[in-house]
Amino acid sequence: MDVVTQDAENFEIYKSSLLDQDKSLSPLYQKGNLAYYQAYFQHDFKEKSFIIHYKKKPLLLLLVTESIDQECSYFGLPIQLIWRNDATSDEKKGAIKLAIKQFEKTLNTKENSINHIVYKDMFNSFSEDKSNHSISEFSLYLLKKGFPAVTAYSQTLHLQQSEDLLLADVRKNYRADIRWGEKNMHFKLIDCESISKIDISEFRDLHVSVSGKETRCMETWQKQHEFIESNEGFILFGYLDGKLVAASLFIHNENLCYYGVGAYRRELFDKPISHALVWRGVMHAKALGCQQFEFGEAFFPTKGTDKEIAISRFKQGFGGDIVSYLSF
Repeated sequence: MDVVTQDAENFEIYKSSLLDQDKSLSPLYQKGNLAYYQAYFQHDFKEKSFIIHYKKKPLLLLLVTESIDQECSYFGLPIQLIWRNDATSDEKKGAIKLAIKQFEKTLNTKENSINHIVYKDMFNSFSEDKSNHSISEFSLYLLKKGFPAVTAYSQTLHLQQSEDLLLADVRKNYRADIRWGEKNMHFKLIDCESISKIDISEFRDLHVSVSGKETRCMETWQKQHEFIESNEGFILFGYLDGKLVAASLFIHNENLCYYGVGAYRRELFDKPISHALVWRGVMHAKALGCQQFEFGEAFFPTKGTDKEIAISRFKQGFGGDIVSYLSF
């Protein structure tokens, strides 16, 4: 086994081959959204990713960027380990040892230059026994290095089910709210074929109005415009009495759709202006062929602010599964 770094001739080819075969990777890791994160954090992230190569094939890709303020992540997102689909347990055992050694060398972890790691372990085991939910070798390494982990939760809808079954899993009063929205509101889909600068400007104006202030720089909106143009996402607008009152942005790839951000007129919270909009986003993701719809992290009273818990309760009304994972 050997390490292939970014300066190697075949690095990008190997990287693309591993990313292309990984159907579970979040759309947040697509090129357009990573550019958005660079604008959001206002930092030029330097990629330090590398590949473990074995028997003339890439075996493991570790996605990581240079540490910032003693924090290690991938463009602010969790570090990712992408395995070749047919990698055996023995191959993984050898590769992870070499990957950890290269990780320490690349990021100088031995000198304690990093005190915060951003990483998620969904309890994927090397074992072929699917009932084995042991933590990954990389998580075990981080724990031994003294990086703390907490149990976190995420919410996922499985879009292979029929629309009727998905709707049946929606909270009962939400089904009535969705029907109210379908009856009383007008909706507009904005995607790669229809997006304009005016659309992004209207979304931003609504977001600023709802927030009461500018929460992020203009460049972030430009980057979101660009990744929608590249078919990495779509926007839904909701109108009531001819006025824009709700907007949501969704990020997707071929298999997964992620609920990104929403803005809704607070003075209309006595009306369910958001429910039909989000449901339309779920149904459009299903129509695009996505297998899963990700609502992101779920918060409960044991963890999270009142706002985070309220937003999670809203999202949980749309059904799906809550899964646990280790968050570093």
